[in-house]
Amino acid sequence: MGHEVNQSTAAATARELMTQKDAIENKIKEFEQTLIAQGVGMHEPLVDSSGFPRADIDLMAVRTARARIIALRNDHKDIMSRIESALHELHAENKKNLST
Repeated sequence: MGHEVNQSTAAATARELMTQKDAIENKIKEFEQTLIAQGVGMHEPLVDSSGFPRADIDLMAVRTARARIIALRNDHKDIMSRIESALHELHAENKKNLST
């Protein structure tokens, strides 16, 4: 019975991490939509050829969206690593349960 509790805990952990991953991906998409609405991406310059801030975009919205996307991508990388570890743990538990 103890094995079943561990397995369900490992599975629940993996599911929770995947839910968090989905939430992060949705937030990234929201901020990417902000950039698309402004007509820029992650790397276009925010100043014109004379070096002045572009008047055709909301600089604050673009800078905020870019910063949040970068932070969320880092969070995504971290959560993917945690998911990988959780799946390894889950598979190890399954293997252990099959051999007993």
